[in-house]
Amino acid sequence: MIKSIVLRYERENCWLKFETPVEVIVARSIDEVQPLLREVELMVEEGYYAAGFLSYEAAPGFDAALKTKPPSGFPLLCFGLFEAPQQIEQPSAVAAYSADSAWSTQLSQDEFSGKIARIKDRLRAGDTYQVNFTMRRHKAFSGDPWELFTGFASDAPYAAFIDLEEYAICSASPELFFDLHERTIRLRPMKGTAPRGMTLAEDRQRKKRLQMSAKDHAENAMILDMIRNDIGKIADVGSISVDESFQLEKYPTVWQMTSSVSARTSASVCNLMLSLFPCASITGAPKVNTMNIINSLEDLPREIYTGCMGFFSPKGDAQFNVAIRTALINKKSQSLNYGIGAGIVWDSVADFEYEECQLKARVINSPMPCSSFSLIETILWRASGGYFLLEYHLKRMKDSAEYFDFPFDETELQARLGKLEQTLDPGDMKVRVLLDREGGLDISVSTLPAKQSDEPQTARLAEQAVSLINPYLYHKTTRREAYERAQAAAPDCNDVILTNEQGEVTESTIANVVVRSGTDLITPPVACGLLAGTFRQYLLDKGEIKEAVISRSMLMESDEIHLVNSVRQWQRVVLLD
Repeated sequence: MIKSIVLRYERENCWLKFETPVEVIVARSIDEVQPLLREVELMVEEGYYAAGFLSYEAAPGFDAALKTKPPSGFPLLCFGLFEAPQQIEQPSAVAAYSADSAWSTQLSQDEFSGKIARIKDRLRAGDTYQVNFTMRRHKAFSGDPWELFTGFASDAPYAAFIDLEEYAICSASPELFFDLHERTIRLRPMKGTAPRGMTLAEDRQRKKRLQMSAKDHAENAMILDMIRNDIGKIADVGSISVDESFQLEKYPTVWQMTSSVSARTSASVCNLMLSLFPCASITGAPKVNTMNIINSLEDLPREIYTGCMGFFSPKGDAQFNVAIRTALINKKSQSLNYGIGAGIVWDSVADFEYEECQLKARVINSPMPCSSFSLIETILWRASGGYFLLEYHLKRMKDSAEYFDFPFDETELQARLGKLEQTLDPGDMKVRVLLDREGGLDISVSTLPAKQSDEPQTARLAEQAVSLINPYLYHKTTRREAYERAQAAAPDCNDVILTNEQGEVTESTIANVVVRSGTDLITPPVACGLLAGTFRQYLLDKGEIKEAVISRSMLMESDEIHLVNSVRQWQRVVLLD
């Protein structure tokens, strides 16, 4: 039944691949869960590795008081027994992931709000303090599951891929359920979420807002207390330690608040799950009452979503994630389900919680592997003045490097540019700097062709709008798909002017836009979804241009349209019909 399992082992910072199991153990009914997990335990004691998963609906198999939907046919427990895993390189994207169809969400916003109102009734009655309410998104999917996994999940700290005969599971989980090493168990629950900003400044603001949020601190503290209670069932006396509280972790689309608890334990595989499963961060508090409430409100079984995926080793080590940010592919029906949820407390606002659910889906909506691009700066060099706007270029690269967590040695770059300058011939040169994820710098030089004429160039408006939540629009990188699509759709003109979903002008494929309306020179604000060009910023700092939203009609009715960048500076354009 198990073809292969690939997962990231965070403790060792490596990837493990399990293939060719000597046996596969599967539970499909509640009364099979504990006995079969004990079989897994015995096999591990005999020297085998066990890798696989537990579904959320396995919970009653450990405690009948934990209520869930009846099993749907999807396995409650599935473990392969293996001789040993193979250590492999980090998976890289094998192809650009493309959707088969649009997503459908299980609940409309009004239906979701109705469910939250019912949760508020239970909170008011004192039946619960927090409910982790979830729903499903689904779509048709006939693609390659491995392609999907490498496209959206392989950068996640607790990523896991399980390929079964009937299903495939692609998990981009950022959350550790537990790690076991040398009799020390560590749990790292997450509770508290904020969207990433698109620019470094906006990102810092959102991080600070989450760090100062009393609501998120209270939710995190509540789950932390539950985790301490759960771990207390299997911990050596006096060994429980809260190692970190309310730490913020950065992921491609969200900031997450985490805490960390550890303890010493001699508990067996089965007793670990008996005491800890399911993770308190995906149920709420108190666990038994809240799971009953969840069971009454959620219409579908969660299956793998909010269960766990991982492995046990014969050396006594183990790692399991909390299966969030996780896609379940049904190969037979060619469909994909993806769970999303939010922790609901008394002061939760239904509309905000619905937005948070959509935010958590962003990672799979537009998968963009973070490891497959470099940052770019293209700098004009002139014999008479050296590097044009060098301070602006260095600042932009430094800000983007911090945003994407790229190491950046500014001193090294300045030194290399200084040495390069001594070798350049007279004339205008274009110096291109690439910074990769490991901090490696690549610098190349090309002669800047002379300007052909002072005649305006031609441009068209793009047919397809760009997304305001595409971070690559706000940073100069080698991820240029949006620009390349626009150029390919308009081969009869020099450039294409882009607009966002709201019909607002953003930029061209290689420059910022400036329009003249009367005596005013206007450029769109960065918040419209565009790169903050260095020459654009220079002109703003000098007061020569000002920011304002430019609609499509304003663009077409303006007195003049200019494209500006630090290499060509001002270039007038005319719009083609």
